Amino acid sequence: MLKLYTYYRSVSTHRVRIALNIKGVPYEPVFVDQDSGQQHSAEYLELNPQGLVPALRVGNQVITQSFSILEYLEERYPERRLLPDDVHLRAQVRSFSQIAVADMHPLNILRVFHYMRDDMALAKDQRRAWYEHWAHKGFAAMEWMLANGEQHFYALGAAPPLAEVCLVLKV
Repeated sequence: MLKLYTYYRSVSTHRVRIALNIKGVPYEPVFVDQDSGQQHSAEYLELNPQGLVPALRVGNQVITQSFSILEYLEERYPERRLLPDDVHLRAQVRSFSQIAVADMHPLNILRVFHYMRDDMALAKDQRRAWYEHWAHKGFAAMEWMLANGEQHFYALGAAPPLAEVCLVLKV
């Protein structure tokens, strides 16, 4: 059985759990208490040297980074697809998804806010304004993609694709 190393406040692991549930893939959650710093323990760093969640154990292999895990799940469990069959629409879904996963989400995580607060001595309103600037840019790009594409029930297709899975954001 798959083991998903997770944390209840991690948006990245929310994405993976949503995909696992859409696909109906059973998994065992392994909770990593980031409030107590468990992600920095020698045991966890041996599993994932970045000290981040999610991490997915598949037999003796460990896959890290939520988007890599999502791609693995799509290839390994093609039932209940997250990506459309059409190659062009598939590229659009990936582009849309990457705006959330690569451009917006990394800017809104605690380790970034802590660095800005503790190392850069930025006030809370400065940190918030910085994030809002980048969030607005990301959402504007997503809105443009949706307004200029074909209209579908879901963001970019007829079934809940990767785009919706990746839209999980904490603002």
